[in-house]
Amino acid sequence: MDTELFEKVYDSIVKKESTYDGIYYTGVKTTRIVCRPSCRAKTPKPENITLYSSVRAAIRDGFRPCKRCKPETPGALGPDAMLAAQTDAVIAAGYGERVTLQTIAQQLAISRIICSGRISA
Repeated sequence: MDTELFEKVYDSIVKKESTYDGIYYTGVKTTRIVCRPSCRAKTPKPENITLYSSVRAAIRDGFRPCKRCKPETPGALGPDAMLAAQTDAVIAAGYGERVTLQTIAQQLAISRIICSGRISA
């Protein structure tokens, strides 16, 4: 890959752009983890990145899917966007009623702390 293209790709990883989710995946050599470009984990150094066109190719090379961005999960929505959509649905269903963070967490079967962190992020 030429340097200019790699810099553009790396910039999209730094900015955590979801535009490129599903187009390429980032294999992090130091952790042996493969992520979506939009993963909210710490950005790896450029020299520690291997780019893949599919999650299967990365797994075949010994990488494991990230537990945070779940690149093996199909669909355009990443886990955070999916959780946001589910949260919106819970709030919409409770429109006009008192909806608390605890209520949302219970309905989504997640901890209040996880719910708080994702909603405020």
